[in-house]
Amino acid sequence: MGLLIGIDGGGTKTIGYMVNTSGETIARERTGSLNIHSQGIQKVEENFCNLISILLNENCYTIDDIDLISLGVAGIGREEDRLIFENILEKVKVKNKVLLSTDVQIALVGANGNAEGIFVLSGTGSIAYGIDSMGQEYRAGGWGHILGDEGSGYDIGRNALATLVKVVDGREQNTSLTKEIIKKLNWEKATDVIGYVHHPHRTKADIARITPVVQYCADCGDDVSTRILQEAAESLCELSKTLIRKMPQGGSLTIKVGGGVLENVSIVYDHYVECIKKQYKYVEVSKSLHPPVVGALILGFKRLGISFDSFDFYNGKKVGGEKK
Repeated sequence: MGLLIGIDGGGTKTIGYMVNTSGETIARERTGSLNIHSQGIQKVEENFCNLISILLNENCYTIDDIDLISLGVAGIGREEDRLIFENILEKVKVKNKVLLSTDVQIALVGANGNAEGIFVLSGTGSIAYGIDSMGQEYRAGGWGHILGDEGSGYDIGRNALATLVKVVDGREQNTSLTKEIIKKLNWEKATDVIGYVHHPHRTKADIARITPVVQYCADCGDDVSTRILQEAAESLCELSKTLIRKMPQGGSLTIKVGGGVLENVSIVYDHYVECIKKQYKYVEVSKSLHPPVVGALILGFKRLGISFDSFDFYNGKKVGGEKK
């Protein structure tokens, strides 16, 4: 039938695009995360099947009409985790139609337009990931919120809450950040933080959603909030520097960045660029060309033997690309 599904199975949500081989977008849909560590196998299977069913059924297609599902998934960086996810695909009878990648692989491809370069992500979590001209992969970070995720939305939110409890103790100066957090989360008092963070259904995404509060306070001149955001940028810079040292260098280098924090929080982005340029003047930093789901589509087109120049997946109009 000439249809391709691209899926960005991130840590907090999943986005799917269905396109034809001319690059025209037929459908877009969202569902829950496909991370087996945070969701569990049964929930991941449910989310995946729901996404595929909606994309197909609402457009009167069947799985037989699909040439390929190009899927990038969080939490399958280790071989044993990848095998677990492959078992899910086999169980739902689509394994032979799936090109399986990690979420950060499709993010890099979307960011650069091809499978080469450096990509730094700061969303709910964080990671620096690179592929050199020989296809060798490099990474720093990506260890999850308990062991890492430095400079992420979760990290910013957690540090904001940690600052709040220091204010309660008298170890930190009280600023507008405390009042704005209480207001945002509909608390009566600052000590409600205990019940909030220990709620059985609390997620790392919930903590990450405190980031806009920190951004608002920083934009209003709150020094504590500005410091939290700048420290996040410096953490991301350290991840990036580690990758730069690991990867072979040849002339100029561009780092593409993505994720809600680096794309939307200007203080983090600007301070991050400043930190990188201070040590590596030849390095350029810019935001991603395309979102990760388009990276999945690019890899899918490559697997199908269709050249990718530039498709306007957002408006469903073909801009380039032809069958080889």
